[in-house]
Amino acid sequence: MNVDRELEQWRSEWQRRPTDSLDIDALMAKTRRRARQEKFLAAIESLSGVMVIAACLATATIFQLHALERAVFIVLAAAAGGFTLWAFQQRRRYWRHLPMDAHTLLKLERRRLHDRLRYWRVSVWVVSAIWLLTLSAAGTSHVLEADVADNWLASAVGVMIVLIATALWFIVVRKQTRQRLKKLEALDLS
Repeated sequence: MNVDRELEQWRSEWQRRPTDSLDIDALMAKTRRRARQEKFLAAIESLSGVMVIAACLATATIFQLHALERAVFIVLAAAAGGFTLWAFQQRRRYWRHLPMDAHTLLKLERRRLHDRLRYWRVSVWVVSAIWLLTLSAAGTSHVLEADVADNWLASAVGVMIVLIATALWFIVVRKQTRQRLKKLEALDLS
């Protein structure tokens, strides 16, 4: 009888303590909301990617360009196409969700956060490659004394601005992701 009283006392004390229990319904609602967000972002990115590819290919075929400049635009179209497909595949992995338990939801959220970091890291590398490509095109045009050397230099400056913005945003995303991963770790421990 003594043991039962101690057990009941321990239970009542434990139930009175505030706990950071995992709200599975809230986590599932957040997962569904993020899935809708991923679909929307995938549509925007795909549309933007198709527009960039079309602009690069139109520039390469319509205008009278040097063979190297034409090649640069074709490479830019291929890079934009590859990145667009890769980004679409990354986002598509989170569209369908079956009912999950708490552990699976936390695992999914961790994977999504790690993929978000990878997405922005790849974005920085792709924009860096495009910047180097436009910078080399500007240098080549300058050496060949082409009329469009200044246009390529202006493009390189514009891409450099995009590169700086992308790198700064990657720093912000990395900080946010680390904070969210710490919160998920605390939830997982509870």
